[in-house]
Amino acid sequence: MTLLTAIPALRNMVAGMCLFFASQVAAVRAEESVKWKTGSDFAKALRAPLDRTGSDKPVGESVTALSRATGVAALLDRRVDPHQLVSVDAHGISLADGLTALANTLQLGVGTIGAVQYIGPKTTAARVEALSELRSRDATAKGRKAWLKTAPAGWDDLAEPRELAQDIAKAAGATISNPEVIPHDVWAAWSGPPLSHADRLTLVLAGFDLTFELRGDGTEAEIVSVPEQLTFERTYDVVDSVSKVSGQLKRLASDIEVHASGTKAVRVIATAEQHAQVAELLAGKRTTTKTVVVPVEKFYTFKAENQLIGAMVQTLAKERGLKVQAAASIIEKLKQRGTVEVEKASFETALKKVLDPVGIKFKLTEKTLELSE
Repeated sequence: MTLLTAIPALRNMVAGMCLFFASQVAAVRAEESVKWKTGSDFAKALRAPLDRTGSDKPVGESVTALSRATGVAALLDRRVDPHQLVSVDAHGISLADGLTALANTLQLGVGTIGAVQYIGPKTTAARVEALSELRSRDATAKGRKAWLKTAPAGWDDLAEPRELAQDIAKAAGATISNPEVIPHDVWAAWSGPPLSHADRLTLVLAGFDLTFELRGDGTEAEIVSVPEQLTFERTYDVVDSVSKVSGQLKRLASDIEVHASGTKAVRVIATAEQHAQVAELLAGKRTTTKTVVVPVEKFYTFKAENQLIGAMVQTLAKERGLKVQAAASIIEKLKQRGTVEVEKASFETALKKVLDPVGIKFKLTEKTLELSE
């Protein structure tokens, strides 16, 4: 497959034209609906060979045409200029490899959310699958199966991501506590296959490097930045011996964990960026779909001056989705005020900074923060 970035052609732009034409281009007219592939059909389509040629076409147009022809939904990240010109000459390679080659030409990556191929900055593309898994796991842990129900992915012309996010949360029986952190933008129409509400929201937020965390019983979602470090496990089938591949991977990145999984597979625990390197090294080897997400511990940095002890505790507890249970004997202590400065501290260390000056002890359980003398 040959992909060459062409010299951008001059484009006449009407003054004041909405920038949504440059933010999302995989638009599908209602009268030209596509039956998107999902499940095993989606996986099979990604392995199917391509036979396409196109010269000096906008990448947005190329992705849309390829998506419609194969029935595999693809979405360009909002930060990708869809008017960049590429030449495509793909014969005998798989759709998955074709999309990867196309993305690499523009220094982009490809990730998977449900049955959607997400094309965007390599860091974002490498993390979307892990974020999808993490959000689904959170919903299951909190007993909020509504987040796992499916609905068609997509939006109409002039859609605003902030409103899309709120509508998705509403469909899952929840609200977003801080929708204002989602930047204003206007998007062109796009349609895709049915996705869980958790995946639909992950898809909307990915282009801002944002995700969401469920609070309390899962009926409230808070928009947060994607963690800088996100470690997860993925299993790779290998052709060479497991010991040989393990050595190669450890030389690639000494801090990743590699474990044998039988005689023809390895389990790798690494960051999203490292997994992208592993996948590139093992190009041509089939990767299983099992992903186990292990979020790196969050650290806290804040300064609170003359604040109520109880209010600071509630803020920290809410961050972890915990219910505060306080003994009657410490109520007056919680009404005291204090000044606390915390820098890159764990949750427990931050709590101690708040509570130790007033002599309050704490105990953490899965769902509660218990306070006593």
